[in-house]
Amino acid sequence: SNWKNKTDDNGAFLIDRSPKYFLPLLDFLRHGELVIDGGVNPYGVLLEARYFGFNDLIPKIEEHITTSKLRCTLEPLTRDDVIKSLIRTPSNYILRFRGLDFSGADLSDLDLKHINFTQCILTETDFSRADVYGATFDKANMTSCVLDDAH
Repeated sequence: SNWKNKTDDNGAFLIDRSPKYFLPLLDFLRHGELVIDGGVNPYGVLLEARYFGFNDLIPKIEEHITTSKLRCTLEPLTRDDVIKSLIRTPSNYILRFRGLDFSGADLSDLDLKHINFTQCILTETDFSRADVYGATFDKANMTSCVLDDAH
């Protein structure tokens, strides 16, 4: 984007963007933590992060959006939820599903390398033929999981 070229006579940057969505980015620059207050749509923050080139922060905001949506439901996550997360996550980032419920999910034949399933509920989850190399399952409930030919 061309935002870096917009300065006033004193060299100060002119930022004509929504302060509601820019504030979490500004706070991130101040203290290194992503905080999105209630009432602020995280998708708006994501759009601002993309506009300003906060490339390292974008996956954190996407994860926040995903986990916020998931917290709104009592239903266990499904294969579709996992695939959407895999598609949205850059290959050089570790996907974290820590503590989420995947009870009965069909995750067979998926590339789940290096995913963090720490403290997840994986009861009766099907990992048949899935690539789970380097995945973390610390303290996960794996009762009756299907691991046939998983590697």
